[in-house]
Amino acid sequence: MSRVWVQIMNRFERKSHEYKAIKRYWKIIQQDKRDSR
Repeated sequence: MSRVWVQIMNRFERKSHEYKAIKRYWKIIQQDKRDSR
C-alpha cells in the first residue's frame, strides 16, 4: 500500500493543494478501504 501512496504523491508538486490534501487524509482513506472489505 505504501508503494501506491508514493506513486500518487510523486504526481503532484509538494506545495500543491492536492498533495497536501492527500497527505493529510491518506490514513483515513486507507482505513475506509480496509473497512469495506
